[in-house]
Amino acid sequence: MKIAAVVVTYNRLSLLKECIQALRAQTYPLDKIIVVNNSSTDGTLEWLLQQPDLDVVTQENSGSAGGQYTGIKKAYDEAFDWIWCMDDDTIPSSDALLKLIDKIPPIEKHVEFEIGFLCSKVIWIDSTPHQMNIPAMRSSIGSLPFNFLNVDNVLLCESASFVSIIFNRKAISKLGFPNKDYVIWGDDVEYSNRMTQNRYLGVYVNDSIVLHKTTKNKNAEIILEDEVNYVKFYYGVRNTISNFRKYRKKFYFLMILKTLFYNPYLILFKRKNKRLKLLFLNMKALFASINV
Repeated sequence: MKIAAVVVTYNRLSLLKECIQALRAQTYPLDKIIVVNNSSTDGTLEWLLQQPDLDVVTQENSGSAGGQYTGIKKAYDEAFDWIWCMDDDTIPSSDALLKLIDKIPPIEKHVEFEIGFLCSKVIWIDSTPHQMNIPAMRSSIGSLPFNFLNVDNVLLCESASFVSIIFNRKAISKLGFPNKDYVIWGDDVEYSNRMTQNRYLGVYVNDSIVLHKTTKNKNAEIILEDEVNYVKFYYGVRNTISNFRKYRKKFYFLMILKTLFYNPYLILFKRKNKRLKLLFLNMKALFASINV
């Protein structure tokens, strides 16, 4: 079994160093560490070129989606069986990979469905679950309930984030790579949903622990952030609508209504600045979502 890790980085050299150190220290050794550098300008490339054990790809900044696309495709083209993906602010515990890999044989032995991905439990610096990375759990697959696997510390999930998720080459060969047109925000939800909607198993592994080293532990509410990032706002709105259109058809109309009425309400009455710009981007994202 050949396993590669894919790390996407942009201008977070100190965090990247922690991430790489944690990958090197895994009790289940990796066959390769691929780092996709989205044209960092903080000395990241210079440091990476001094690390002989890393396979480095530097490309134009194409966001998380473009970075994961490049890294996963490279690992797939090099015939890796499992591809472990994360951002540069992900710090895996030393046995995080081992806990993921250990679950594969008992699941494959007893289950008729192929595994699409396994994902870790993501915590913040105070050891509480990270609000940004709680997987969407799945109640059943076919007639089988979420806990039918009968494997300790394992539950079915529907989608998960690019913060410690390992993909099966077999699923990639059938369903392709992440949608790089998503750029940022929602790309991981789209890709993992693509697998589970096509009857591949999404598996949440509760004893595989990784730290997501963000400044705050909260589920991002882009509209209300003081220093709003226009790029994240636009792609966040656009990609969320697109994901509902593809994978949550029952609630797609409600998401359209939210974008048309609730988002403008928040912008106009809960924000103190940048309201016209955000109103414009909100509507632009709504119309653009049709083609993604």
